[in-house]
Amino acid sequence: MLTLIYFFSLLTKNVNTSTMVLIYGVPDPVTSYPTTILTGVSYDDCVAKCYMDDKCVTCYESSDSICYLYSSGDIVKVKKQEVGDTTDGGKVAMKIQQNETCPTSASSILEGVSNVYEVYPVNSYTYTGTKNPGYYSIDYGYISSTNNTEFIDPAPACIEYFNDNVTCSMSVSELFNSGRTLKGPGWPNSGLRPTTVAGTTTIKWIKWATTCGMGDAYPLNGVSGCFIIPAETTNYLQALTNCDLRGGDGLMTIPNEAAFDTFKERKTISGKYAIGLSRTDVNSPWTWELPELVVDSSGLNWAAGEPNSANLYTYVNFGVSGTPTISTTTESEELAGYICHIPF
Repeated sequence: MLTLIYFFSLLTKNVNTSTMVLIYGVPDPVTSYPTTILTGVSYDDCVAKCYMDDKCVTCYESSDSICYLYSSGDIVKVKKQEVGDTTDGGKVAMKIQQNETCPTSASSILEGVSNVYEVYPVNSYTYTGTKNPGYYSIDYGYISSTNNTEFIDPAPACIEYFNDNVTCSMSVSELFNSGRTLKGPGWPNSGLRPTTVAGTTTIKWIKWATTCGMGDAYPLNGVSGCFIIPAETTNYLQALTNCDLRGGDGLMTIPNEAAFDTFKERKTISGKYAIGLSRTDVNSPWTWELPELVVDSSGLNWAAGEPNSANLYTYVNFGVSGTPTISTTTESEELAGYICHIPF
């Protein structure tokens, strides 16, 4: 028997009355990709954040008190948690546009209610408890004029990390709080990466663009994936954007000292190249954007007088004799290029 908590209020943007239906359960980790992950948020606040966000259709608070928000298409199934179920579950709140007296069960209010959704290309979503036994499924309606396959509901056989460690048995928290790149559900996304800033984690989707089989992408011994090293005038913030557009999951880590030789061999011009070492403010530690690529500490080869206490970003300088060095930079200093990691 499901435990039901019933909460309702009025959605300010639409005429429709919006209701949050709360049950014990857990999003299916294989088909669910949270849009935002919040720590230090109470369950009531978690529900309120989803309720106030027009893009949010479902929220989940795990047993370790982490709040997950899901937009349309990011969640397909929610596992019902029955009495005696040992699943590492939590509490799920599902948004519907209906307001009636308190029902006797979640299914009596959720089942078959078509909810208007105003974010292209989705125009509606409906919860059903009869499609998959033991689950609430979410069916999405799409604007009829679009045939774009980008919006196919995600249904991978199993979520994996890019080093091929199968993660089917992991919980939602284990998967999405690792900070590691996961394989995506399919075209047009090759992967996704949880990125945390000041206690809020968002999901960065990685588009298919460059692949490790392409001519300008190179392997690096001892490191998964490959790298590209475009020689194009840029600054640090633009390098981050360009790396995303090329299908990267982040600016490159220098995994060890030996990597400098590989980078030197593959670069086309000397100069300063943005890398994935940064900090959030002048009082924070320097951290790699992709720390799982670190082999040992020998790749952290600071130039004399560095790190500069006033800067937040870094580049590797191939214009020095001997082993290249790492120096700090501003967000707008002109750089010769960037080194970008491509997952596979």
